Amino acid sequence: MRAEDWPMLGVTAEPGKAPARRAGELEGHLRHARAAAPGEARFRLAAAVAEENAAVTSRRPPLPGKAGDPRLERLASQYAELASVPAIAAEARLRHGVTMMRLGRTEAALADFAAAGAKTTDAHVRHVGAFLSAVVHERGGRSAEALR
Repeated sequence: MRAEDWPMLGVTAEPGKAPARRAGELEGHLRHARAAAPGEARFRLAAAVAEENAAVTSRRPPLPGKAGDPRLERLASQYAELASVPAIAAEARLRHGVTMMRLGRTEAALADFAAAGAKTTDAHVRHVGAFLSAVVHERGGRSAEALR
């Protein structure tokens, strides 16, 4: 999801604050959009993001400890499938990595973050992948790798 996609999907943001979802609107917009363009990969990605938002409580940075959570396993499958779509591959791979972090699969998360950065020139995706890689390394006691 690019930043410009959120207002269309019912998400608002005040300057300096994280985006906030207007109650029920995201799902309503997605149902309408997906009905109009059922094969559109960006809408499929948006639906997975909406499901993720409902499934998790901690957003920054993702915390491990949900190993085996069926909602997260389902999200991981969705993001892995979406990572095969070139137009959204980098973000889907990044989000798959975040899900792997939440499931406690740190090596898989690191591989996803590296793959996301390799699939795009988008500075935001690359930055988030590098930041989250550093978080994984730091949590694993590998400060040198985190700094790199």
